[in-house]
Amino acid sequence: MLMKAEKSNITKFNSEVDDMITSLLAMDQECNDILSNLFGAYQAASDASFRKYIKDEEVKWENGETLVLTADQLMQKADARYKVLVEKKEWAKPSKEEADLMAMKAAIDLEVNQSEISKAGAKKEGKKAARNPRENAGEWEWKNHPPAANESKEKVFKGKTYVHCKFHKNTQWVLKDGHQGGCRLDPNFVKDVDKMTSPLVDKSEGGKPHSKQVLQYANALMAAIQHESSGGFEEDGDGLLG
Repeated sequence: MLMKAEKSNITKFNSEVDDMITSLLAMDQECNDILSNLFGAYQAASDASFRKYIKDEEVKWENGETLVLTADQLMQKADARYKVLVEKKEWAKPSKEEADLMAMKAAIDLEVNQSEISKAGAKKEGKKAARNPRENAGEWEWKNHPPAANESKEKVFKGKTYVHCKFHKNTQWVLKDGHQGGCRLDPNFVKDVDKMTSPLVDKSEGGKPHSKQVLQYANALMAAIQHESSGGFEEDGDGLLG
């Protein structure tokens, strides 16, 4: 649509229409219903007050109040009204209802954005807190101290069992459930040590499983032997723990 292409600039729109009419006349073509088409085209303009002005002019013409109205005259009226509204900076100015809706939408968008920022900040703080465990203070202050020589290395607090672990820098005590297979901060820690020990039984001790310490030592020794085998040593075909 020409009005949309000209972004509701009535002056430019009229100029384009005038050129079209001139071209048609130059080819001896009739220009029927130009006035009706102009009334319809102006109703596509972006300014509500301008559309109302044009509609009022159309009603006057239809009712016979305007005896003579040519296409050129209508375009002159439309262009004059457009320039007045632009001069007063009222062209395409939103109505009070539209302004209220725009303000409401802006407020909602701002609230949503602030909410998203808050969530992102909370998530970031959560990750930061996870990297930096909380300090043991108040009723948790006891976790900063290792047990005395005559004290147990296990402690029940708030229904949970804690064990002393020297490998944790931020605390001397950790949950027992997470340390059943040893501490991952232990330089000699062997992953899944319980799974590896389950099928291994020391028959000399009446069928009791090897201790974790023994298996960790054995695995470390096996790794050393395997490393030496590349220099001429060969391990037992059944393996150290076979």
